[in-house]
Amino acid sequence: MAFGRCFPFVAPSIGIFVLVIVSSLAEKAPYNSFAKDATSASTSAGHYDYIVIGGGTAGCALAATLSASAKVPLLERGGMPYGNPNITHQSGLVSRFYDTSSPDSAAQLFLSKDGVWLSRARVLGGGSAINLGFYSRASGGEVVEAGWDPHLVNQSYMWVERKLTFRPKTLLQWQAAVKDGLVEAGVVPYNGGTYEHLVGTKIGNSIFDENGYRHSAADLLEYADDTKITLYYHALVHKILFKTPSLERKPRAYGVFFKDSKGNGHTAFLNGGPDNEIILSAGVFGSPQLLMLSGVGPSDHLKAHGNYIETVSGLSLVPEAIKVLMQAGVNMSFPDMKTQGGFLFSKVNKTFSQGHMELRNKDPNENPMVTFNYFQDSRDLKTCVRGMEVIRKVFESESFSSLRNPSTTFESLLDLVSAIPINERPKHRLKTASLEQFCMDNVITLLLFHGGCRVDSVVDHDYKVIGIDALRVIDGSTFSSSPGTNLQATVMMLGRRFNLEGFITGEKTSAGKDDVEWLQLDALIQGWILSTVNDEVSDLIISSTTSAADLWKAIHNLFHDNKAARAMQLEHQFYNTIKGTSTIQTYCQTLQNIADWLDDVDAPLWFPFFAPSLGILLLIIVSSLAEKAPYNSFAKDATLASASAGHYDYIVIGGGTAGCALAATLSGSAKVLLLERGGMPYDNPSVTRQSDFLNIFFDTSPGSAAQPFVSTDGVRLTRARILGGGSAINVGFYSRASKEEVSDEGWDPHLVNQSYAWVERKVTFRPKRLLRWQTAVRDGLHIAADLLEYADDSKITLYFQAVVHQILFKRPSSGGNPTAYGIFFKDLKGNGHMVFLNEGPNNEIILSAGAIGSPQLLMLSGIGPFDHLKAHGIDVILDQQMVGQGMADNPLNGIIIPSIRPTETSFSDVVGITRSGNYIETLSGLPMVPKAIEILRQAGFEDMSFPDMKLQGGIMSEKVNKIFSQGHMELKNRDPNDNPMVTFNYFQDSRDLQTCVRGMEVIKKVFESESFASLRNPSTSFESLLDLMSAIPFNMRQKNRLKYCASLEDFCVDNVLTMWHFHGGCRVDSVVDRDYKVIGVDALRVDGSMFSSSPGTNPQATVMMFGR
Repeated sequence: MAFGRCFPFVAPSIGIFVLVIVSSLAEKAPYNSFAKDATSASTSAGHYDYIVIGGGTAGCALAATLSASAKVPLLERGGMPYGNPNITHQSGLVSRFYDTSSPDSAAQLFLSKDGVWLSRARVLGGGSAINLGFYSRASGGEVVEAGWDPHLVNQSYMWVERKLTFRPKTLLQWQAAVKDGLVEAGVVPYNGGTYEHLVGTKIGNSIFDENGYRHSAADLLEYADDTKITLYYHALVHKILFKTPSLERKPRAYGVFFKDSKGNGHTAFLNGGPDNEIILSAGVFGSPQLLMLSGVGPSDHLKAHGNYIETVSGLSLVPEAIKVLMQAGVNMSFPDMKTQGGFLFSKVNKTFSQGHMELRNKDPNENPMVTFNYFQDSRDLKTCVRGMEVIRKVFESESFSSLRNPSTTFESLLDLVSAIPINERPKHRLKTASLEQFCMDNVITLLLFHGGCRVDSVVDHDYKVIGIDALRVIDGSTFSSSPGTNLQATVMMLGRRFNLEGFITGEKTSAGKDDVEWLQLDALIQGWILSTVNDEVSDLIISSTTSAADLWKAIHNLFHDNKAARAMQLEHQFYNTIKGTSTIQTYCQTLQNIADWLDDVDAPLWFPFFAPSLGILLLIIVSSLAEKAPYNSFAKDATLASASAGHYDYIVIGGGTAGCALAATLSGSAKVLLLERGGMPYDNPSVTRQSDFLNIFFDTSPGSAAQPFVSTDGVRLTRARILGGGSAINVGFYSRASKEEVSDEGWDPHLVNQSYAWVERKVTFRPKRLLRWQTAVRDGLHIAADLLEYADDSKITLYFQAVVHQILFKRPSSGGNPTAYGIFFKDLKGNGHMVFLNEGPNNEIILSAGAIGSPQLLMLSGIGPFDHLKAHGIDVILDQQMVGQGMADNPLNGIIIPSIRPTETSFSDVVGITRSGNYIETLSGLPMVPKAIEILRQAGFEDMSFPDMKLQGGIMSEKVNKIFSQGHMELKNRDPNDNPMVTFNYFQDSRDLQTCVRGMEVIKKVFESESFASLRNPSTSFESLLDLMSAIPFNMRQKNRLKYCASLEDFCVDNVLTMWHFHGGCRVDSVVDRDYKVIGVDALRVDGSMFSSSPGTNPQATVMMFGR
């Protein structure tokens, strides 16, 4: 008993040793055995069961999952997220978006036609490697709408959450004030800490751990079987290859062509089995873009060529960002290069405005032309206005009074925001006379893009590309809205979904005693199940079971609603676990896992006062694990791949939020290749450290973790270009999708819950206490890449810096669909590699390249609008007009709130979910960089303090959920390294604008609340902050006005930003079917680009769950 619960006082030094080991481990790639630079791939890169294009939020989860039972390559156009501090740590969050020095930066910046700056992840892990880290599940309604199995969705969410999510233990001052301000503003009930997407105010979850380290979808590849998976990073897919049928049968995907970083071409092929598929998970932009580049899209084009209020504070800034704020009139302090204050955002959920995407050229490296038509539908504008009204209430609340400047008004902050060039949209006015105008002028993106490959248009309800065989789209491009507060959780969950659950649920039954294949698989699964339980449990159940389903049910019955029995078993295991020949790291991690399981059954371990040393030892090991990659055995630079890089059961393209989860899961029973275009997140403090978070957005190098670009709407965006995807570069919010969202998608709630739990065991942390601004995010950043620790390293291969250029297809000679059989990718040196699927019926390529990358790669591979593909000289495999259509992004608006006192660094753990469709979120004490401070000073925040380069204050924002405005994506060229042209049409639907206004009104109430009185400056009005925000060049949209005191609508439109919750582009029933298979193509699936909305408060939880 003493050893199990208590650690003796004689080992203090070892405790420190363990902590050091863990923090270094969080920064390095944990799967060197299968992660390879695409330059190492052979020209003929092998045959595989599945090829996953896009190592993003869904692709990583999907590839990991498929590798459990199939040979899979994952092709990621970016590099690895590990070793890049702009990705791996919270402190580098902003820096990556300012990284324009490198064409390979992790966030690829581009401008939508709406004038909103956008970015696409260009790194393994996708969006989860570059986003703010919010993790939120989709709602139950969203799951039902999607037609997902709620049970399966729940399982997948849990699968993701075991790796990636962390819950803040305490709320920091800024977040605590915002929480109280939201409640005071009427955003009720208070739901406490939860993954779930619930109306009211909640404490969400993050993919940043308590040490500020990010855990992106790339971490999900730890689940992968490293004997069955290969990840090629810097593998830019140029084209999905199709067999052109005769006798009026569908084209069939059979492979992909990709180029490495040296420009060398590679081809990977599917095995010839009926179930082998290419799965396009290149994201909302990448998936429709690649479909069009591959010849699936509008014929003429190919030929021619709800609101969420969120908040952050104390954000680390780079000098460029500070300069912009200063020029806009922000009199804000930046101690330690951090914002002395915070941000409140209103995000419009369930947007009605829709846009479109077109190819700019045939280069998959280029972003397509995207138009989102923000606030085109008046319902979106109304939602935005309501969200801004909530932000006003929060700002003016008593709870916020201790933080805000008494002389600062809400209107002045609107004017400040309008003065900041946050987008490239024309400003309609300089002063905030209208919240409607504020929403339209200042719209930005939360990177929650969706659409472009929508269900029933481009894909069917199995996410198969309609009209093509062996090709699916599984990412946000298939979503019609952004599920949950943030869609990354749902995208990762979707990546996880595709496995052999039928043997467990009993849905797959034997055809008879001669059904040898069923008997072999069932026996295999029984062996897997029994390997997870101890001898005592085995003795209790094995004699009464005859199948895997019976065995599973017996275990369930044994422990269901019986926490005491489970606790006794776990305590016995904890007390009797000895180190033996295992390493200290493995031993302590085993004890930590058991302790976590005991906590789950309400029997937490406690450590007496006389045993500090071993506790410290464990802490040190864990924090070093957060910095170094835990899977060196299978993660390889793509330059190490041979020209013909092998044959796999599944190839997962994109080591992002879903791709890591998927690859890790698949590796349990199949040979899987995971290809990530970016690098590893470990050893990169901008990725792994919370304090370096802002650096990611200022890192403009070609290999930066966040690849910046601007939407055609004028909104500055970024795409993750790092293992872990968006979970490696975001703010780290972790929130499950709501039950409604799970229901909307048609997912199995039980499976969703299991998948969430799987993710959460690896990547989520609950804050220990509420700090003055908000909940503390656990210091370490855990990203989707951490989920690869789940992977079977004997079955998975991860190639990072593997840019997939093309999915390869076999065209059938006697009818039928084209079949994906391989991919071509390039490594960092430009060498080409080809990988192929094994020729089994279930082998597939899974495209998890994100909402931008997945449709982009589909187009580059010949699946997209015919005319658009032809205009770029792309051989059309499938004329699929809906690839790249239905692109959507949840518009974000908010204010920077200077504080009269220092604020702690905290990300958005407190979330207000309004009934009007807004999510109110906040950050405080943001670590700054000199450029960011300079921008704030120039914008008019001269009086703002930045002690220790941190923002003395916070940011409060509202995000519009369930947007109605939709846009589109087009190829810019044929270079998969380049961002396509994306248009989101922010606020094109007036309903989105209305939601934004309501969200800003909530922010005003919070700002003016009593809870905030101790933080705000008494002389600062809400209106003055609006004007200050308008002076900051957050986007490239034309300002409609300079002052916004009379119009929140103008403020929303002029100052719109992104939360990077892009979705759509490969939507279900349009591009993919309900199984996320690309309609009209065989052996190809696509990840989260099929989302029609952004699930949960933040989608990364759902994206990782989806991958699981």
